[in-house]
Amino acid sequence: MSKKLAPSRPYQPFLLRVLHGLTGLFLIAAILTAYWTYDTYDGRWGSSAHLSGH
Repeated sequence: MSKKLAPSRPYQPFLLRVLHGLTGLFLIAAILTAYWTYDTYDGRWGSSAHLSGH
């Protein structure tokens, strides 16, 4: 006798939703930290230094 292996809860779709959400959060964090690093150490384009007189 073989029993059908039907999971009681959809583990994989839940895991994929969680990973998708984390990927989105990491994407936003990567964009923000990239801009912060650029603004702090490089800032060649779009710099507001000419406005503050530096």
